[in-house]
Amino acid sequence: MKQILKNKTALIIGNGSKFIDAITKQFIHQGAQAVFCLDVPNQNKRKPLTEIEAEILQNGQLEKFKFPDIFHYIKNKFQSLDVVVNDLNCISLKDVQAQNVKYHYKNYDLGIEIICYCMDKIFEIMIKNKTAGSIINILPSFGNTKSIDKEKNIIYRGALSSLSKHWAVTFGRNNMRVNAISPGYILDESYSIEDQINETVYLKRCGSINEVVNVVTFLASEEANYVTGSIIKVDGGKIM
Repeated sequence: MKQILKNKTALIIGNGSKFIDAITKQFIHQGAQAVFCLDVPNQNKRKPLTEIEAEILQNGQLEKFKFPDIFHYIKNKFQSLDVVVNDLNCISLKDVQAQNVKYHYKNYDLGIEIICYCMDKIFEIMIKNKTAGSIINILPSFGNTKSIDKEKNIIYRGALSSLSKHWAVTFGRNNMRVNAISPGYILDESYSIEDQINETVYLKRCGSINEVVNVVTFLASEEANYVTGSIIKVDGGKIM
């Protein structure tokens, strides 16, 4: 069986997402030579960007850094950087319940600031190495039905969708591809949505984590060399 990510180096950015472990395992299964996981814990959301702490996991070894030191490490460590998956959620539901609305909007700004800072450094590395890289942004799901969380998702999805298209246009000349994935109801959600699924999803079921990861893997590979600037729905035909 052909390994579609053979000899690729990948960086996965997240903060405890349900997709990270599955993406890492799939990338390794598909032949990736190195998969680095950059974790930005939720408690960092209350800190200035310069004080944010993050962790990089490689081959079972964990190292802690502060921004922007982490990208000095990446520049020195990565001989090449072929794939970046951004699954950094702006704010957790626990934070939404614990804080006020004004605080959430500050967190939206910081979440996008973290992503923009990371991507600026990543594009710099890819351009320097003349890498035909693939960037995949995973948008937050609309699965949760709490009104304040829906509002958060709409704001964050809109910003990240626009950035994905902007980056695709800007860096297409450097042979870099940027796409986004829009998941629907995913199986491990912790709330009951059976009635909603029957009414709003063509396939009448939740999706699985692997069904999202399979699309991530395709976009990361050279099989998707002519796909960029797209927002791909993996939602079973969800009716908006």
